[in-house]
Amino acid sequence: MKQRVPTKFSTYLFILLALFGSSSTCLAQTYQKMFYDSIRSPWVYGPTLAALGLVLSGVDGKITDYATEQRPIFNNVQDAKQFSDNVAFYYLPVYSAVTTAIYSYKNTESRSHKFFQYTSFLPSPILSYGLNAVLKDRSGRLRPDGSNNQSFPSAHTTLASSLTQFSRHNMKKLTRNSHVYDAVTIPHELLVVGVAWARLEARKHHLSDVLVGYSIGKFFSNFFHKLIFGNSTDSHISFLLSNPENIGVQAQWSF
Repeated sequence: MKQRVPTKFSTYLFILLALFGSSSTCLAQTYQKMFYDSIRSPWVYGPTLAALGLVLSGVDGKITDYATEQRPIFNNVQDAKQFSDNVAFYYLPVYSAVTTAIYSYKNTESRSHKFFQYTSFLPSPILSYGLNAVLKDRSGRLRPDGSNNQSFPSAHTTLASSLTQFSRHNMKKLTRNSHVYDAVTIPHELLVVGVAWARLEARKHHLSDVLVGYSIGKFFSNFFHKLIFGNSTDSHISFLLSNPENIGVQAQWSF
């Protein structure tokens, strides 16, 4: 089955790449380094570049057809859906919450109130999921199964990528033992890859959809971890309870 690439979808891919490429220069000086550090990872801009190349070359549709027709990993559509749902919506949120709680408990550098440290893993998946919803509505790309035009990008992959990346930052702070770090983070990265591929076999996404979703999740987690847990010499924001009785929130900047 030959996949037609909507003009609107291609346009949004170009726009997304332009945003990744220019965000470090068009923001105020205070945020430039923070944004640059968040997007300069090849795991952020690389997958989106790959997605654009796949779409323009026509290979995107061929790989999607192979996954949906051959299903080399999952036996059927239902198994693929169940795997992606369980990992992205249940297991990875718990994993991210646990690593964040451990790091927040041991962290003595951040000035943020402990409540905001313990819940710091939430903004990234929430905002990346929100951007996902906007892109889905605007791009109008048809899903491989033809159920609707909400294919681009993959929300499951965005969520899984965001939660796993935030936990990677936590683990990097928690241990200096590279073997322990790799033993914990690599299997979870493979789970994200599994979620992405499962969405292809479930006939819910094209390969380019999951690649862009992966980039979005990585970017937001890079940014928010630095925003909340940056060292005292970095630009970051401290969230404080201004009054325990009024439960007010005060934003305090440290440069």
